[in-house]
Amino acid sequence: MGVYGAPGVSPLPFDETAACHPLDPYSASKLVAERLSQALAIRHGIKTVGARLFNVVGAGEDDRHVGPEFARQVAEIRHGVRPPIVDVGDLQNDP
Repeated sequence: MGVYGAPGVSPLPFDETAACHPLDPYSASKLVAERLSQALAIRHGIKTVGARLFNVVGAGEDDRHVGPEFARQVAEIRHGVRPPIVDVGDLQNDP
């Protein structure tokens, strides 16, 4: 989402035609890499497809991300390691 900008800058929902307003240097670098890849593909006649993925969850992801953190907690609950409560953190304050 960082490539598209802060909520309110780009209309929701996002689609392929949404304008890009990167939020931070990381988002800007993703956009630059995407555009460089497109330019090289066109220059060398390589057919490509780009994707901006959201909420990708999978093996090897650590607890800094919400999906693996919740999955770990649910597994611990299932195995009796913790009480049946999933801790989602403070939902009242923005980071």
